[in-house]
Amino acid sequence: MNLHKHDRRLMMADVPPGGGNAPAPAPPPGNAPPAFVYGDSHKDYVSAKGWKGIDDVITSNKNLETLLGADKAGRAVIWPKDDNDVDGWKAINAKLGVPEKPEDYQLPLYEGATEPDPFQKALAVELQKNGVSKRQAQALAKFVNDYDKNNLANANTQAEQKSTTELAALKSEWGTAHDANHGLAVTLMGHMGFSPEEIAAMSKNAGLLRKFHKGAAALGTKSAVPGEGGAGGVTKAQAIQQLEDARTRRSKGELTDQQWYEIMNRLSPIANAA
Repeated sequence: MNLHKHDRRLMMADVPPGGGNAPAPAPPPGNAPPAFVYGDSHKDYVSAKGWKGIDDVITSNKNLETLLGADKAGRAVIWPKDDNDVDGWKAINAKLGVPEKPEDYQLPLYEGATEPDPFQKALAVELQKNGVSKRQAQALAKFVNDYDKNNLANANTQAEQKSTTELAALKSEWGTAHDANHGLAVTLMGHMGFSPEEIAAMSKNAGLLRKFHKGAAALGTKSAVPGEGGAGGVTKAQAIQQLEDARTRRSKGELTDQQWYEIMNRLSPIANAA
C-alpha cells in the first residue's frame, strides 16, 4: 500500500514510549507554577516551615541572604543560649581568637625580662577566663608595660631632682663644715657594715646624711678623725694625698669602683676633717 508522506508522519506520532525517541513532556497549561517536588526526608522540615511551593523556598532564602549577606557566608556565629552554655561560649571564644590556655597569650614581657612575672601570669589567667582575644590581650599588656616604664622613669627623674635640691640645701646648711660632716656620716655607715654601693646610694639622701652625722657625733666618732696621728696613723695631709693617688689610679682603670669607694669611705673623713 502506498502512503502519502504526510500520512507517515501521523503514524509515527502514535509510536509508544520505548519504541524510538519518546516525545518531550508537554508543559503545564497556562501560567501554572512548576510542581513542588521534594524528597520524603524533607517532609517534616517543609511542613514545619509551612512552605506551600517553590516561591516560599526562594523567599525564605532571599530573606536569609538579606539578614546575613551573601558575602558573609560561612562567617555566621551562633550565640550561646545563656551564661551556662559551655559549648556555646567555647565556640564563640574560638571565633573571637581566645586562646585555650592562658600561656598561649604570649603577652609582651617587661623590658629586660626573659619570662612572664607573677603579675603577667595572673593577668593571663583572668583574660582567658573573661574571653579576651589574644590580639586584645597583647595590646593591653603592651599598654601596661609602657605605662609602668614611663611612670618609673618619671619617678626616678623626680627623685633625682629632689635629691639634688635637698643636698644643695644641706651643703648650704653645713657651710664650711660640709665636707667634714659628710665624711663623719660616711664613716659611721662603714662602721655599721654597709657596703660601698649602699653607702654611695645613702650619700645621695640629705636626710640620711644628717641623721648619720648626728649619730656619729653622739657616738664620739668625731674623736676618731683627728688631725696629726689620726685614725690608723694617717694624717690629714696623708689622707688627702692618698685620695688623690687613688683618684688617678681609678681614672687609669687600675682601681675598680668598689675599691675606690672603700678608699674614699676610709680616708674622706680624715681628709675633710675640720
